[in-house]
Amino acid sequence: MKSTCRFSLKTMRYVAGFAICGIVIAILAAPVMAHGIFKKTLERRHETLRVTCNMCHVKGEPKTERNEFGEVLFELFEGQDLSARWDAVEGDERKAFEQEVMTPALNEALEKLYAREADDPEAPRYSEMIPAGEMPGTKIKKKR
Repeated sequence: MKSTCRFSLKTMRYVAGFAICGIVIAILAAPVMAHGIFKKTLERRHETLRVTCNMCHVKGEPKTERNEFGEVLFELFEGQDLSARWDAVEGDERKAFEQEVMTPALNEALEKLYAREADDPEAPRYSEMIPAGEMPGTKIKKKR
């Protein structure tokens, strides 16, 4: 008995494989609400440091869940609505916003945070823990 299907089993496997690859790529390419510009800024500021989202966010939880350090930074960003403003722009405008607004906001927040340490001997020493890779979601890059 002859098959009425015009495609061979091999062809259908290729099509299914490409479809699965496409779905995986679409999922991985979806935008993330955590701001990669913060990671890049911290890594530029501390060249030996590798930073992940877990420096500010709770591992395995939605990005709205922040750890202690993330909460401290969020408080320092209060009133700036960085995420909402970031969401409102796209493409080149978003890149410009990241460079012109978000990067300076992070650097300013870190300077405020480090200044608190000088005034309060009981405050966590983020200025020491960050470059040492002692924060959650951070580690020192391996030398090559």
